[in-house]
Amino acid sequence: MAEKRKPDPLKQAEGLALKARIKKMAKRWGYAPDELREAQALAEQDPEGWTRLVEYDERN
Repeated sequence: MAEKRKPDPLKQAEGLALKARIKKMAKRWGYAPDELREAQALAEQDPEGWTRLVEYDERN
């Protein structure tokens, strides 16, 4: 039987923080609710890419 992996608390916290940052960015850019949900779902698949995007947006 395969052993279940426990979720990494640090990765979970980073994911929640990224979602919050995306939510703030979405508010600045006027995302529709479905666009926000899509962005957050995509960020789960590519957190590094979305982190770079959010950081760029926050600087400019």
